[in-house]
Amino acid sequence: MTLNEIREHIEGLNFINEGDQVVLALSGGPDSACLFYALNQMRDKLGITINCVHVNHGLRGVESNADEDFVREICRQNNCPLTVVSADVASLAKVLKISTEETGRKVRYQAFYEETEKVFKETGKFPPILVAHNMDDQAETILFRIIRGTGVTGLRAMQKYEITSQGYEIIRPLLDISKRDILEALQSEGLTYCEDETNEMPIYARNKIRLDIIPAMESINPAFKEAVVRLGEIADEQYEFLEIKAYQCIEKLKRENKIILTQSITMVSTDELRPYHVVVQKRVFSQIIKRMGLFENISYKHLEALVALLKSENPSTGIDLPYGFKACRIYGEIGIFSNEIFSKKNLFEMYISTADKLPENIAEKCHVKVANSNEAVNSDEYTQNIHWQFENRYLHFIVFLSKEVFEQKYGKSKKPVLRYRQSGDYMILKDGGRKKIKNIFVDDKIPRILRNRIPLLAVGSEIIWIADLTGRSNGRLSGDFQIENPKAKNCGELDNAGWFRIDIFRD
Repeated sequence: MTLNEIREHIEGLNFINEGDQVVLALSGGPDSACLFYALNQMRDKLGITINCVHVNHGLRGVESNADEDFVREICRQNNCPLTVVSADVASLAKVLKISTEETGRKVRYQAFYEETEKVFKETGKFPPILVAHNMDDQAETILFRIIRGTGVTGLRAMQKYEITSQGYEIIRPLLDISKRDILEALQSEGLTYCEDETNEMPIYARNKIRLDIIPAMESINPAFKEAVVRLGEIADEQYEFLEIKAYQCIEKLKRENKIILTQSITMVSTDELRPYHVVVQKRVFSQIIKRMGLFENISYKHLEALVALLKSENPSTGIDLPYGFKACRIYGEIGIFSNEIFSKKNLFEMYISTADKLPENIAEKCHVKVANSNEAVNSDEYTQNIHWQFENRYLHFIVFLSKEVFEQKYGKSKKPVLRYRQSGDYMILKDGGRKKIKNIFVDDKIPRILRNRIPLLAVGSEIIWIADLTGRSNGRLSGDFQIENPKAKNCGELDNAGWFRIDIFRD
C-alpha cells in the first residue's frame, strides 16, 4: 500500500473538510507518523491546519527525549504548529493507583482536550482529534476486552468516529488499515519514524496479546485479526439495534407518563418495564444513567443489580451506583438519583424574605405553574425562590405566603424557614390533628435515602409545606393552609429551567 492510497482512503471517509483545523496525536511512531505525512499531503489540497500534540511520558529516558526531538523536527520541516506536554507518568500512576498504561492514556487525552480548547479560543470552532489506531490495534483491543470480560458494548471496541462524554470529537482514519500496510507505505516513500523497543517486550498485557496470543491464533487461522475485527463490526450492529429498542422503550414510557427522567431524578414504572426482554431492560437502564450524566464505570454487575431491583418483591430495597448515584425500589417504581441530591453543598437553611415582584421574565421560564405567574407580589407576602442547583440542572420552587395571615397565626416574631427535616418535625392535618413528618414520609412511600434531602417550609418544628422533588405534584401542604389554585393537581415534569409556583394562604 502506498501513502497516496492511505491519503485517498482518509479523504474517502469525508471526516475532514476544506479549511478545517484538526488536532493530531503525534507520538512519532509509525502509525502517527504515517497519518502525519498523509495529512500533510491533504493540507495542500484542502488548506487544513494540523495542530500536533506530542506527550513525553518520561518512561524511557533518553529514548523518550529522542522521540520528542524527532517530532519537533518533522513539525518544523513541515511548518506545523506543535504542543509538547511532558509528564512523569510513572509517579502519577502511583498517586492514582492505576497502571502506567492507563495513566499515560489519561495524560495524553487530557493534552488533546486542552489543545482543542486552545484552538477553539482562537477560531471559535472545536477541531476533531485525530488518533492513529489501526486494524491491528482494533484486534488487540477486542481481545483484551474478551480476556478481561465484556459484553456486546465492549466487543464494539473503537469507532472510526465518536464523541466523548465531554463532547470532544475523536476520529480514527486508519482503523481499516493494517500495521503491515502502514509500514509498507512509509518504507516505499523512504519516510522516517520512531521505534519504541518496549513494544517488542512482553511487559504489558497488550504486548503479550500482540507478541504471543495473536501469532498463536494466526497459526490456526492466518486471517485471525480480520476475523476479530469482523466480530467487532457485528457487535456494533447489534449494539445499535439494542440502543434503538431501548430508546423506543423510553419514549413510549414518556408518552404514557410512566417515567420521569431528569438529570437529577428518574422514576420509572416497574410494571411497564418488566415485560421487556432483560437485554432491553439493561440497555434502558444504561441509557437512563447516561442521560443523568454518569458515563463511566457502569459495569455488568451494576446493570444486573438494577434488573434484580426491577424483579424484587421488596418494595423499598436499594443499591449504590458509581460516583454516589443511588437506585431504589419505591413500591411500583424504581428511582435513580444523582449524587448532587446527596451532596452536602445542597444543604440549606434560609429565612424567607419579602419581595415586591417576581423575578424578571418568570412568565417565559414557567414550565408548569399553579397560579398566574405575571401577578405582582406585594409587600404583604413572604416570597421565597427556592433555587436548588444540581450539576446541570436548576430546580425552582416559588412559594408565596401571605404575610398577614402568617402573622395572625404565628405572630411577628417568627419567620418561615426553608430547611431539611429535623427531629420532632410535624404537620397539621386537615382534621386539626398532628402527624410526624417521619410518619408522613413512610405513608407517602418516600424512599429512606431521600428523606433527609427534601426541602421543607417550617416554622419551628411545624412544617407548612413538603416539596415533591419529582415535580409530579405541588407537594404536601399543612391542613391550616391551602393552595390558591387547588385544581392544578399535577405539575408535570420540570425541565432544565423548570419553575412552578404555589400561592399559599390560610382557610
